[in-house]
Amino acid sequence: MRTGITVVVFMCCLCILTGCGMLVTSPAAGIPDAFYTLPEHQSYYSCDSGTGNINILPQKKKVFLFNRNDTLFIVASDPLKPFRDTVNYVYPFTNKDQTGLLLTRHSFDFDVFTTPFKFRSATAGIPAQLTTSFNAAFYAGYRSDYYTVKKHTLKAPVNLSKVNNAGFGIGAFAGFASANIKPEFVRNTITYEYDAVALNYGVAFLFGYRQISTGLAVGFDYLADHNKNNWIYQNKPWLGIFIGLNLN
Repeated sequence: MRTGITVVVFMCCLCILTGCGMLVTSPAAGIPDAFYTLPEHQSYYSCDSGTGNINILPQKKKVFLFNRNDTLFIVASDPLKPFRDTVNYVYPFTNKDQTGLLLTRHSFDFDVFTTPFKFRSATAGIPAQLTTSFNAAFYAGYRSDYYTVKKHTLKAPVNLSKVNNAGFGIGAFAGFASANIKPEFVRNTITYEYDAVALNYGVAFLFGYRQISTGLAVGFDYLADHNKNNWIYQNKPWLGIFIGLNLN
C-alpha cells in the first residue's frame, strides 16, 4: 500500500514538472554566488521593456552569478550592456539546443590538510623511507574551479540537469609533524628513541572536488629540538600525497 502511494505521488510530481518542460536535481544550488567567466556563444535570457529575448554572448565575459530558486541570475561586473539588471539569467537553459554550461572561477584558496604518507629518499646510509607519522598543515594558494551544468533528456520533454565541480591549484603550506628519532637518524649521537616535534613546509599541487582536496606535496621538515643539527632529514625534501578540507 505504501509503495503504491509513493508511486502515485511520484507520478503526480513528474507530471507537474514535465508541464514546465524540465526535471532538475537542484543543480544551481551547487554553484556558489561569485564572479565567473561565461563562455563564448553562451545563451542567456533578458527582459527589455517587458519583452523577453534570448541573447548570445559574442565573447567570454566575467559576470557575477547568484542562485535563487534554482535559477542562475546575472549581474554584470561593469554597468555596460548586455547585463544592466538582474532580470537576465542563464539557467534554466533558454536555448532548446543548449545542453551544457561551463563556468570558470578563479580565487584564493585556503585549506587544512594532512599527508598520510611521506616518501624520503636514501640519505646518510639509510635506505629510502615511507613514513606515516602524524602531521597537519595549513595551505594557501591560487585555485581555478570549473563548474559544469549538463542537461540530459530522459524522455522528451523531460530533462534531468546536474552540476559537477572540479578545481586545480598551486600554493604553499606550513604546519607541524611528529618525527621518529632513532640513534641512526641523528648520526648515533644518542642511545635512545623518541618522537620529536618538527615543523614542515613546502609547496603543493592541488586537485579539489567540492570541499575535499587532494594532491601532491613537496615538503621539508625542520626538527625543533637540540638534535636538529645531527638529524639526517633536516631540511631534506620529501614527496607526499595529501588529503585536505577546503575552508572557503
